[in-house]
Amino acid sequence: MKKILYKIVLMCLFIVICLSLMIGVVVVGGYIYIVREGVSGEPIEITINKGSTAKDIAFLLKEKGLIPHEIFFLVLIKMKGGDKDIKYGIYSIPKGYSAQQIYELLLKGPIRPIYAYKITVPEGLTNKQISLTAPDPQKFLELVNSNEYAKEKNIPGPTVEGFLMPGTYLFEEVPDAKALADVMINQFEKEWKKLMEENGFELSNEEKYQKVIVASLIEEESKVDEERPLIAQVIYNRLKKDMPLQIDATLQYANQKYGVLLTNADKQIDSPYNTYKYKGLPPTPISNPGLPSLRAALFPELGEYLYFVSNADGKTHTFSKDIDTHTDAVIHYRKAIKKKQNNRTESNQKQ
Repeated sequence: MKKILYKIVLMCLFIVICLSLMIGVVVVGGYIYIVREGVSGEPIEITINKGSTAKDIAFLLKEKGLIPHEIFFLVLIKMKGGDKDIKYGIYSIPKGYSAQQIYELLLKGPIRPIYAYKITVPEGLTNKQISLTAPDPQKFLELVNSNEYAKEKNIPGPTVEGFLMPGTYLFEEVPDAKALADVMINQFEKEWKKLMEENGFELSNEEKYQKVIVASLIEEESKVDEERPLIAQVIYNRLKKDMPLQIDATLQYANQKYGVLLTNADKQIDSPYNTYKYKGLPPTPISNPGLPSLRAALFPELGEYLYFVSNADGKTHTFSKDIDTHTDAVIHYRKAIKKKQNNRTESNQKQ
């Protein structure tokens, strides 16, 4: 009986020792894993969403193959005081990092936030066209077309048209009308300030507004950046000679007709934006120009061009110094267009 009891005691001791060793190995192994510095490998991006708990983060790291076990990372977070200092966002974590290294990386903050809303505004859109991309088009349009908002932004025109900077904008939360308009106007002011600083001069608010009007005309007339300073040259030369600008884009704005051919009736509209009928610049910008057009309005190419007409490619223009040369260019353009139309008709008939 004593021998049996003795064997049982020995067996229990053996089991306890084995368990202790196993626990010790696990604890030591876990400690080594937590604190050791790993070899930096290929980075993996993870997204920690708003409201994620320590358990959620540990599960995500395990799922991405960045940690072998969730428990050690959870223990580490508990030892460090919890997950309250880990911000939500997008992180880039190299494979092979220890739990400690991963935790320290998370505390530094995300490489970029999670964006809930993205808007891309191409160059040359009107306030109304931009409003169609806003979360609340009606509220946005009411704001950007209000004189009160223009005054708030120190813009001397009736609205902020011309000052909504084209580009891509990212927001962590869906913006209201004012937040969206503010960030676009702030971006315009940043770009304008750079242009002023780069070239060492300053313009009054009214002079600035006139340049933005010119930039909006350039934006609507040009599809090629290299031609923008030449179009600016034509505009300024015609203004100096007291010639009507005769820019079709101003008629489109006056008639609110885009993407269609203008008629002779359109050219008769009694509007201050009709640059066939009235000399000088239109009273406001006719669109929201991009940086290349703003730069061209400030720094036109010097020369004697007074006219330009589109080429058959629909992108570039032919520039002329006198009416006779311009007339020849117009005739050449019409012939080229007619030839393209005939070729298209023949091609369709063959099919």
